This record gives sequence, C-alpha cells and structure tokens, in this order.
Amino acid sequence: MKTLAAILLLVASASSFAQASVLVYEEARCGAYLEVRRSGGAANGSASYVRGLITGHNIYGNAKQVDADLPDATVHAYLEKYCRDNPLSAVLNAATRLVIDLGGGIVPENRRK
Repeated sequence: MKTLAAILLLVASASSFAQASVLVYEEARCGAYLEVRRSGGAANGSASYVRGLITGHNIYGNAKQVDADLPDATVHAYLEKYCRDNPLSAVLNAATRLVIDLGGGIVPENRRK
C-alpha cells in the first residue's frame, strides 16, 4: 500500500509536466474505467489485471480452468461492453463475469477468504 501511495505521489508530482490518467483497480468503478479509456489514459494494465484474476481463479477456484491467454483487445472489448451496460458496477465484477462467460464457475461463498 505504501508503494502504491508513492507511485500515486510521483504521478501527481509529474502532473506539472504532463497530464496523466491512471486507473487503480482496487475499488475501481466501470464509469472510471471508461473515462480513462476514453481519455487515452493508463488503463493498459486492465488486461494484465484480468489475466491475474483468471490465474487466481485457476489456482484457487474449485471450478473449470479458464484460458488466460487472451489478447488485450479482447479483454478491453469485453470490459468496455460490460462497463457501458453497468457503469456503476466495479471493474472486478466485469472481470469476474468474463471468467464466468469463458466457462469458469465462481468460487462458492464459503470458499472465499
């Protein structure tokens, strides 16, 4: 968390040189994701974020494995459609729905820790 704060501080201090739009996925909402994508900001990490979620699902989930080897364009297209349809939802929900749509199940409530 301290590292994240330091990174955000660096980005904020660099704003005098250039405007930067950065999306932090922890607690990120779909509306913010769409705004950053529209402004050409740093939502590039979203594909990696989704692949990480898929990897976690594959390692810790008790469900069908899902292929995490998705092109960035595919991930962004899915997130953008989900987020346009659900602008108040979380990016995490969009990523979870992608896992489900790819054939993966969701982790039962009693297995979440």
